Amino acid sequence: MKNNPEADEEEILEKCKECLIATATSDGVVRAELSALERDEFEKWKHVYFNQQHHDSLYDYFDNQGTSSVPNGHLLIINTFSNINTDVMFCLRKFSCQVDKLSIFKTEAQLSNRVKHFWSEESNDQMLILQCDITTVSTGCIKLAKLIIEQFRKDFIAKKDQMEHIVPMKHACIILHIHREQESTFSSFNFMCG
Repeated sequence: MKNNPEADEEEILEKCKECLIATATSDGVVRAELSALERDEFEKWKHVYFNQQHHDSLYDYFDNQGTSSVPNGHLLIINTFSNINTDVMFCLRKFSCQVDKLSIFKTEAQLSNRVKHFWSEESNDQMLILQCDITTVSTGCIKLAKLIIEQFRKDFIAKKDQMEHIVPMKHACIILHIHREQESTFSSFNFMCG
């Protein structure tokens, strides 16, 4: 309300609900029908989730986001129940991607070098996808990877602003592969957390 004093509380509440529903899983949205929500409220947010937001596929999501419309690029963390061996390159067929699995890196230096390569002028890739299976990779490693991505991205943006020629924007996405049967032992991640 401080940033936008003209927005009323109802408008802010609706925007918060929309953002919250964007983080839900499809089965969670369906189960919400059994909650204490009023029927109209449930139907409204079910419609938003399945018809207005883009949860169908990774390609659908990125295609809708308009990867070139964000001046400093997207930084995303996506939670999915899909298998870590899913062919992400095939799923994102129109995008030029560097796809890595966090578990293949044995040292911080290996990971840093790979992330550094993505953010360098040598790489023509638009998007860095880092896949993490939360049952085999520690939260500490995921947080370290997030930090490394943020550091090299910051350097890239600073250099990009000083270059005379136009450099296409780059985007980074960490995909957390979650197992339905796994009890929740990991903490929530986003690019805002420390």
